[in-house]
Formats: sequence, structure tokens, C-alpha cells
Amino acid sequence: MPIHLHYFPSNASFAPHILLEELGVPFQLDLVKRDEGAL
Repeated sequence: MPIHLHYFPSNASFAPHILLEELGVPFQLDLVKRDEGAL
């Protein structure tokens, strides 16, 4: 089961993204859509 990494462009999610890539950990990127009322 992959890790779900919730992200928003130009936010602080880039560091964990790079870490997961470097470690070879499977993960799924989930875009947070702020315009749709998401937190």
C-alpha cells in the first residue's frame, strides 16, 4: 500500500517528496484542490 502525499504547488511538500523518491518508497501524489473547499 503506497503512502499518500497530499500536496499543493509551491508549498512545503517538496522535501518529503524528494525524500520518498531518494529512498525508493512507493507513494502516490494527491493534489489538494483549495478552490473546492479543501483544507
